[in-house]
Amino acid sequence: MNFEFLRDKIDTLCGASDHPIVLFVDEADKAKNNEIFLNFLAMLRDNYLLSQQRKESAFQSVILASITDIRNLKAKIRPEEEHTVNSPWNIAADFSMDMSFSTEEIAGMLQEYEADHQTGMDVFEMAALLREYTSVKLR
Repeated sequence: MNFEFLRDKIDTLCGASDHPIVLFVDEADKAKNNEIFLNFLAMLRDNYLLSQQRKESAFQSVILASITDIRNLKAKIRPEEEHTVNSPWNIAADFSMDMSFSTEEIAGMLQEYEADHQTGMDVFEMAALLREYTSVKLR
């Protein structure tokens, strides 16, 4: 498989888009023992890291759907001793983006749910409890 050709095509596709592109890979578990698939994922990771340094284009993110344990896949992509850069796609890597919802945002979602299911919950009290329970202070 000519991954250099594919990398160039991805660069062209992503560079021509006015918007960031996210690649979804479904049924990733079914391909985890396929060497070509693992090489493809390694190429995507390397391409992303290089794009940060060289101003080349790459997928903004790659989402692996239907995967039960990312650690098994990570171990097959490259041996631990070859880890030299902490990939931004590493789900265990720390990052400082606030992905939490405000109490008002949670309440909006709960109001939609309540309108559909009429559970009788106190939407604002539940939103405040969910916010308090799930909030994490960023470093």
